[in-house]
Amino acid sequence: KFRAGLSATPLADGRPRGLWAPIDILTCGALGAFRDFASRYCGAQIGYMGRMDDSGESFVQELRARASFFLHEVPYRVAAKYLPAVRFQVEYIEPGSQARPDVVTADLKKLAREAVRLGGFEAQGEAAEQVRRATIEMRLAEACTRKRPWVVAEVVEALKSGQKGVVLTARRKECERWAKEIEEGWHAYAADRTDAADPAIWWAHGGVPETIRAEMIESYAKHDGPCVFIANGQAVGTAVDGLQHTDLAILAMLPWSPGDYIQWKGRFQRMQGRICLIKIVVAVGTYDERVVQILTDKFGPIEQFLEADEIKGDKDSLLGIEDEEKLVKAALESL
Repeated sequence: KFRAGLSATPLADGRPRGLWAPIDILTCGALGAFRDFASRYCGAQIGYMGRMDDSGESFVQELRARASFFLHEVPYRVAAKYLPAVRFQVEYIEPGSQARPDVVTADLKKLAREAVRLGGFEAQGEAAEQVRRATIEMRLAEACTRKRPWVVAEVVEALKSGQKGVVLTARRKECERWAKEIEEGWHAYAADRTDAADPAIWWAHGGVPETIRAEMIESYAKHDGPCVFIANGQAVGTAVDGLQHTDLAILAMLPWSPGDYIQWKGRFQRMQGRICLIKIVVAVGTYDERVVQILTDKFGPIEQFLEADEIKGDKDSLLGIEDEEKLVKAALESL
């Protein structure tokens, strides 16, 4: 008789187009055919070879009013009322503190040549879209590798304090390399100390079997002393339990869709967890700055359609335009 659909990210890519399918399944056509829905609420236009571009938004408030008859939002302040607190901090890394991007640069140049061969980054078609997406991912990976010295130093400092940390990075090679450099950084600190036991270090990526990843996360969750778990965000960013046992989480790789952004942050605020500081790291002068703008632009339709209090204030933080007076007031209140 009754059907209910549950989602933590109903507008995962920040666009209304993702709403039509689940609502259509649950309400049997309440919003009409997709083409009509896209024309009205996605600002749809006919694109390359007659394909419909449904990546926009239009009349979002009207859509919200229509959906209010069968859609119920549980605000973040209610859902997270009894969960451990999470602090959120954006760190901008200046070019002088960044590392060289290494081999990623060669891969990026290769992708750029392929894009030009297909007609440039404005070209249409399936192959061009795949190259464009791969190029975005590669540019983010390049920016991520530049943050390595800063992230390694932050993690070593956290380990000195006996904390548990998680680092979400980009490519597979980076996981092992960052783990090695963190280990070296710790050994440099502990060389003249007899009371500094080596911390536990795990690293994993999509190439590591899921069962082994699950065992690593379980070991990390149960570990009492200082430790760090390094992984690809895409490998452990969703549907994973255990990362809530974290003192410091560093998102070195920027998630570039609102769904990933909310999910990745949500790994660290769950039942039986601990108070966690989440640091999102932005490399100045890299593609990170462009992705921050894309990500925050996608917050707009979400905030029109939902209360979305889990991302309130994040836009200003990510863009580096936080209200200083508000920050001082919040600090005083917490004291």
